[in-house]
Amino acid sequence: MSATTQERTIGILGGKGPEATVELLNLIIKNTPATREEDHLRVVVDNNPKVPKPSLGITGHGPCPVAALVATARNVERAGAGFIAIPCNSAHYYLDEIRRSVGIPVLSIIDETAAALQQAGIGRAGLLATTGLVQSELYQKRLAESGLVTLIPDPKQQAELMEKILRFKDAGDMAPLTGIALRICRELAESGAEGVVYACTEIPLALAGHPPPCPFFDTLAILAKACIREAQKRQGGKP
Repeated sequence: MSATTQERTIGILGGKGPEATVELLNLIIKNTPATREEDHLRVVVDNNPKVPKPSLGITGHGPCPVAALVATARNVERAGAGFIAIPCNSAHYYLDEIRRSVGIPVLSIIDETAAALQQAGIGRAGLLATTGLVQSELYQKRLAESGLVTLIPDPKQQAELMEKILRFKDAGDMAPLTGIALRICRELAESGAEGVVYACTEIPLALAGHPPPCPFFDTLAILAKACIREAQKRQGGKP
């Protein structure tokens, strides 16, 4: 069997946000071991910014995005994907509904990040995420299952971080998000965080070239590596 027939096509349920979707594709390309163009992996993408913001749906400040997420996942499946990745941490609040709607596996960015933290020997992790995701406690509960303690910003900082995330998403204004994210990273490190998780896929974009004072875990980069791993499994393998 040739390498091409062994590989599974990567599916990306994208659009939340569009820049994070593009960056995931870019990271897949950059991290794929290739000596020629044909060695790269096949990817199908539905970059659907019309999906309501999952972070606002979680808190009830916006419409529920499930129908749009499900429709987009089905589009990706119909396009030939062997599995799906979602470059949006907050959308994983609805992961069970998405998984039930398709017949192919859907990766979990949260599970992949928990595994990366464990492998790095992190015991106390700071969390930079949307307010909806923080309030859902998805990361806190998953990391606790792996024996990790999660540190989060205080409510005032969290509100400011969320405001700057939305400002970047809607107006493309990155600098304010860079500033508040760096400040929170420093304070989390001072509070004992051994590493900081960029659990909103806009944060790695805003902090590119601005490393925090402790190790950081870019969930987009982690997801990209998981996509490459899963794509290189034989057809019929499961994440």
